[in-house]
Amino acid sequence: MENQRYTLDISTGTILRFVTIGIALTLLFFLWKIVAGLFLAIIIAATVEPAIQFFGRHHIPRPLSVGAIYGLGILALGGLFYLVFPNLFFEFRDFSATFPDRYAEFIHSFNQTVGAFGAFSLPEVDGSGLGNFFENIRNQTGLGASDFFSFIVAAAGGVLAAVFVFVISFYLSLEESGIEKFLRSLIPQSHHEYAFDLWRRIKGKLSKWVRAQLILMLFVGFVMFPVLWALGVKYALSLAILVALFEVIPVIGPIVAGTLLFFFILIQSPTLAIIAFGVYVLLQQIQAHLIVPAVVSRALGLNPVVIILLLVVGGSLGGLWGAVLAIPFGAVINELLGDIRVS
Repeated sequence: MENQRYTLDISTGTILRFVTIGIALTLLFFLWKIVAGLFLAIIIAATVEPAIQFFGRHHIPRPLSVGAIYGLGILALGGLFYLVFPNLFFEFRDFSATFPDRYAEFIHSFNQTVGAFGAFSLPEVDGSGLGNFFENIRNQTGLGASDFFSFIVAAAGGVLAAVFVFVISFYLSLEESGIEKFLRSLIPQSHHEYAFDLWRRIKGKLSKWVRAQLILMLFVGFVMFPVLWALGVKYALSLAILVALFEVIPVIGPIVAGTLLFFFILIQSPTLAIIAFGVYVLLQQIQAHLIVPAVVSRALGLNPVVIILLLVVGGSLGGLWGAVLAIPFGAVINELLGDIRVS
């Protein structure tokens, strides 16, 4: 049998493509935070675009409407920072410092009470283990600072990143079709038609989803905080923000939030825990029958399990940035895969 020889002919253009892809992936690895910030800025610009177009239909100049929308956004964030973050800072510090010992005491007291009747008992815990866990959280988030001013100094990097995102988003919104023009400068002309069609589909889904998530989170947070505060629950602000943040996780998010809410308040008072949990369940029923149907367009066409996996993977790989951008990025990939399947 004769030996057969095969010749592999690789053109210079193919080699250059591989080299270009390799360089792009390397840059993405080192500059992923900048790319993530740019992606977030595009999402924000797409979210406020319907409001800008609404003002435009009422003959309000675009620069004026953009300035007003972003100005109100700055005022809202500034007010939120002034009213919420100092209290949240001190609440979390106090909670993380006292919760481990209080939890260990609760388990011990529970076992003594329930064990006297021959019922089951919970495993005893060592408060030092939980203490180390919360200490790691404080160190990683900067909440271990000696005072609030020191925390602000430690968080300066995050503030600069937020300013970067805001400025880019503002300039993308300032010019009509600013996002499209920006994408045009990055994408080869031969792919413009498909890229802009893809962007129009993604933009509609992302903007609706972001607005819907904000509505759901604000609804839960603004209702639960005064309820918890009126009941005299400790750390009412922190707990209200916690249950609001879990709204981003479909199906299982409210279940986990309700469980954590009941558990944290149970250590303070079983009666308060039952009342607060009942109010939260009622709130979820109101939301499910009134709020969710009105914002059902928030769906991105992603399976709830996929969304949960995206949040876990994004948070593991990129921390807060990864968790924030995981679902929008998943929506983009899902739309691309849909086009590939159709073709």
